[in-house]
Amino acid sequence: MCNTHSNGQAHGVRSDLDKAMADLRDDLIEELKLVTKYDAQIPVIASEDFPQVDDVVHILGHIRDEHKHAVTTLIDYINRLDGGPKSADPHSHDDKHEHSGEHAHQH
Repeated sequence: MCNTHSNGQAHGVRSDLDKAMADLRDDLIEELKLVTKYDAQIPVIASEDFPQVDDVVHILGHIRDEHKHAVTTLIDYINRLDGGPKSADPHSHDDKHEHSGEHAHQH
């Protein structure tokens, strides 16, 4: 049986890091969906005929590129938190101190 009273260390209970990683992966999925949406939307709008079409396409392209940057940032950060390739020893996850001084990049 799983012991749920051991500060997230029991089998079947996710740690805070696991929960954060799941949230980051969900964020990544949402960002990828937005990139896909803009990639599909931009050529449709570009084919329309109205006076500000070029401005709209330019703005949407800029927004899409910001989401692409967010995708890259999330992937890089998830990989760093995940510790890269797993070692043969499942108990050797001691890279916590390696990232303790890093701060999230803000625009």
